[in-house]
Amino acid sequence: MSMMKKNYFNAFMLVVLITTIISCSDNAGYKKTDSGLKYKFYTTNKDAKKPSIGDILTVKMLYKLKLEDKDSLIYNSEDNNVETKIKLDSSLYIGDINEGLALMGEGDSASFIINADSFFTKNVGLQEVPELFKKGAKLIFDVKLVSFQTKADYEIEQKEKIEKLKVMMEERKTKEPTEILAYVKEKNISAKPSKTGLYYIETIKGTGAKAAAGKKVKVNYTGKLLDGTVFDTSEGKEPIEFTVGAQQLIPGWEEGILKMNKGGKATLLIPSELAYGANGAGNSILPYTPLLFDLELIDVQ
Repeated sequence: MSMMKKNYFNAFMLVVLITTIISCSDNAGYKKTDSGLKYKFYTTNKDAKKPSIGDILTVKMLYKLKLEDKDSLIYNSEDNNVETKIKLDSSLYIGDINEGLALMGEGDSASFIINADSFFTKNVGLQEVPELFKKGAKLIFDVKLVSFQTKADYEIEQKEKIEKLKVMMEERKTKEPTEILAYVKEKNISAKPSKTGLYYIETIKGTGAKAAAGKKVKVNYTGKLLDGTVFDTSEGKEPIEFTVGAQQLIPGWEEGILKMNKGGKATLLIPSELAYGANGAGNSILPYTPLLFDLELIDVQ
């Protein structure tokens, strides 16, 4: 699957949340290319160099569908906090989004109206257009071309990033045991680690049923980094429910819950090997990051 198809396919998964889709009828302010692509520029620099087929574009992009009362946003690249990279390909059909991107220069921003049928079958690569879409539905793309580079330059840049990432990961892997021991010493933790490296720090001993494999449990929790940064919590939400031993959660949770009784509270100091390891999790949890979880076992069934 091409870079463009991957980017668009990830965004497409959000479409299932939309239940009513109609054709776009508001084309005010749009012009047409000779092929029929509808476009509207908001900012343009006539002297800016334009990308060539095969170049890698860095864009800020959102796209939406026209509904009866208002446009419905499907995807906004700025929500991901990462650069969106798209390879500029030759047009696959009349009115292809690639034709619109090729019209843009660095720094330009524009809007394009694309046929949803063609987009999903040609750009995304689906065999059939999802049933949610009415025939003739249109997608509206708002795009800003931040910059672009040749494929060769992009590959060199990616190789350098991969090498830097390898060095960073090795440093984090090496420092993690020292980081954990320093935290244990700083907090005067008397609990000893298990054979797997988990620290189970009981704060309130439960008197109810004991958690066991196969039982369903309900847990309040707060997840933190060792510096105290909270990255996830059930506070203000429903407790999490899961079946112990079903591998629904990270191994550190599974091991820690088995030590608890209903009504109990504990803090788990979990090494990355029992958490998210070399992969990390999103922007909050980097590779080889030890975690803290404050747990309260609400119920055991």
